[in-house]
Amino acid sequence: MTSNTSKHKDLSLKYKHLEAQDVEAYFAHSLRVFENSQEEGKLPFSPIGEMRINEEKKEKTIISLSKKITAPGWARIWGAWHNKTLLGAIKLDGPPFVSRLHRARLSISIDDANYWGLGIGSQLMETALGWAKKQTTLSWVDLGVFEGNHRAIRLYEKFKFKNFGCIVDDFRLNNISYNNIYMSKRL
Repeated sequence: MTSNTSKHKDLSLKYKHLEAQDVEAYFAHSLRVFENSQEEGKLPFSPIGEMRINEEKKEKTIISLSKKITAPGWARIWGAWHNKTLLGAIKLDGPPFVSRLHRARLSISIDDANYWGLGIGSQLMETALGWAKKQTTLSWVDLGVFEGNHRAIRLYEKFKFKNFGCIVDDFRLNNISYNNIYMSKRL
């Protein structure tokens, strides 16, 4: 387990790799992110139209965290903690089949806009990408981002992700169409 502590505008945060005992906090964070993005006029955080968290989903997450990265369905998650609250998380997911094990899918979230712009996302990106670069089996990290999410796109570009295309009308949430940009980074 790796961890470090940093200060962001008087906010003391600890960054660490999440383990099985952290899954409850991770899903509580995910639920806050989802609920915050459902407010009218906000860009949705996720293409998932609803958030369902149950014991089966938690167990699958625990199993994926324990898998070697040479096994399909592995995952690694790092978090930014303030006291006992997970404020931000970054996740790398391994693919579901062997022929794509050289790639990982990245997702990142900060659960409250009050914590945006404080460097939390950059620290999470440095942590996850630093880990990914050390893995000899990984060659690429991929992600998808809604076209209008300019803050996220700037973060990804800062870390040298390249835009490899956009699927127009990729998702429809509440009868609103969203274009999805696909970005990748060679490690």
